[in-house]
Amino acid sequence: MFPCFSSFNAVKAFTWGINLIRTLIFLAFISFFGLHTPPALSFEGQGQAKLWPVRLQLQYFDQFQFAGFYAAQFTGLYQKAGLDVSIMENSPQQQAVTAVINGFAEFGVSDTELLWRRLEGAPIVALGVVFQNSGYALVSLNSSNIMTLKDLKGKRVGIAEGRGSFLFDAMFKKNGIPLDSFQRIKPQWNLQSLIDGETDINGAYITGELYHLREMGLPFQVIYPMDYGVDFYGDTLFTRETYLKDHPDVVEKFRQASFAGWRYAFDHPEETIDYILNLPSVKSRGLSRDRLRYEATTMRHLILPDIVPLGSMQEARWQKMANMLRPAGQGATNAQALKGFVYQTPADRRQIVYQYSLNAAIIAAILLSIVLAWALQLKRSVRQRTAELSLAKQHAEQQTEVAREANSAKTMFLASISHEFKTPLTAILGFSELLGQSEADPKRQKWNRIIRARARDLLALVNQVLAFVQSEAAPQTVPSSTFDLRSEIDQIIESFTTIFDEKNIHFELIFDPDVQNSVHGPLMDLRQVLINLIGNASKAVPADGRIALTCQGVKEADGESSLFHFEISDNGPGIPENMHALIFEPFLQAPQSSSLKVTGTGLGLSISKRLVEGMGGRIWFENIQPQGCRFHFTARFAHPAFNPEGLSKTAKKILIVDDDSINRE
Repeated sequence: MFPCFSSFNAVKAFTWGINLIRTLIFLAFISFFGLHTPPALSFEGQGQAKLWPVRLQLQYFDQFQFAGFYAAQFTGLYQKAGLDVSIMENSPQQQAVTAVINGFAEFGVSDTELLWRRLEGAPIVALGVVFQNSGYALVSLNSSNIMTLKDLKGKRVGIAEGRGSFLFDAMFKKNGIPLDSFQRIKPQWNLQSLIDGETDINGAYITGELYHLREMGLPFQVIYPMDYGVDFYGDTLFTRETYLKDHPDVVEKFRQASFAGWRYAFDHPEETIDYILNLPSVKSRGLSRDRLRYEATTMRHLILPDIVPLGSMQEARWQKMANMLRPAGQGATNAQALKGFVYQTPADRRQIVYQYSLNAAIIAAILLSIVLAWALQLKRSVRQRTAELSLAKQHAEQQTEVAREANSAKTMFLASISHEFKTPLTAILGFSELLGQSEADPKRQKWNRIIRARARDLLALVNQVLAFVQSEAAPQTVPSSTFDLRSEIDQIIESFTTIFDEKNIHFELIFDPDVQNSVHGPLMDLRQVLINLIGNASKAVPADGRIALTCQGVKEADGESSLFHFEISDNGPGIPENMHALIFEPFLQAPQSSSLKVTGTGLGLSISKRLVEGMGGRIWFENIQPQGCRFHFTARFAHPAFNPEGLSKTAKKILIVDDDSINRE
């Protein structure tokens, strides 16, 4: 079949295949770009200022939420594209989707309602996404004690029609929250209903409305749909199908100019804010520069302009959103409804055709090269690669064994040295306590207190280093036991009595009376976390400071275990803002110039985070205004299989075994 094959050597065959690939790619470029010329981005007669009039219908009032469109207007991007654009605010009588469908506007901005209307059969096309994540969330004041979706039972929930209602309903459905389990109220278009106490929790657009709560000094909680598995696109630019069909060049020019405007708005936020402040609607509503700056900052986390190209959207994500909105079993119907919904730019279409042509050429060349050269090269390549892999495997096994032995030696060394440190420290603490009880001289009592304090610090350091090493080692089975939660917390607080007395710290325990006391779980892990957090708070607060520990249960349907929520708050200086993202990293401490004076290894919070996650919970923190910090963590404990109060409380004799004769005294 190939009479000349025997005369080819491997090098000649490979060279011939490469030349063939280059020829076919060149032909693909010539054939494609010769037949497909991209449309021009300017109108005939533009030099005579003939601008094409179009209208853009917003989904809300003028504010930074639509900054990119204003920027395209005042920078002349629309005019350079040959467009005369009128930007219209939203109103109850003129919703964006309806306005575009009925021909009152050529383009519009909408959110989840856009997808819902498409699934209902509306002839609309998504041109590009502005917000990669929706700005809608549920907001409640702290006084309502609503922390999770399950806390909505029996509450008054304010959700306005069209203001994220489709997204919220999808979140309720996905998380098994019956719509009749709470009272649904139609609130005003702001959070006034929440502030006035007419609702317990409200749907809100976080880019602006949370600013007013902060300005009023009202503490609040936010439930983000993303935390409950509902990650929807937000504001999306769209048009109607007939307009796209009749004026594809106008649509593409408007789309490019609009997203170029968004790029400009984020690169020049202050200039854009200056323009927005002069809009009549903004003046009449009294929006301040600080409010617009807050909105711009919040929007960056939703639009992600420095990570995701502006206007980007994925058809698969639209399909996933549709499946959440529609009842189960209608996936095929959704796929059919979304056909043609996601706009393809001319560059996208050219890329697809070019990619197919290029792939075909490459595949043909590779197949022919395989026929001519692969038979000669395969055996040699396999033998060489096998030898390389064998050597690499041996080297990797040797390195792994060396690392394992080193880590084991490190762990054994630290465990041993910690024991050697803790033995004399225990004696120092014990005898100094006895001396403190018997010594009458105030000056010597002060010296004795200093000795005890420094010894406690050193013992805490040894314990933290050992705990950190153990947490980095291979996972171990954490011993669990049945214990009385309130009693254990009281004992932990009692261990800090001396420290509290020395600094005259006022400590308050708030223990929910409805919490089940008898629980089963890793007691030592819980003690370690509470000791770390209370210890940090006692270091942070000044003399005569305040620390509060709150323990309450989180209502859940699980009958085999309970989730507990702990809060430790203080009136210290709080956590510096530049440390927020790294606060749970090991060996992290506040800089010496900070007002937060900290001592220790910087391991306490890192260890606490690992222990909390091991107890099925999570840990987070927040600064308290005007001063202070509050750490939260949750932990899940099983319900005990027996009644711990039934255990014998008869006094027993205890044999103490210690290899140090001083400690035995």
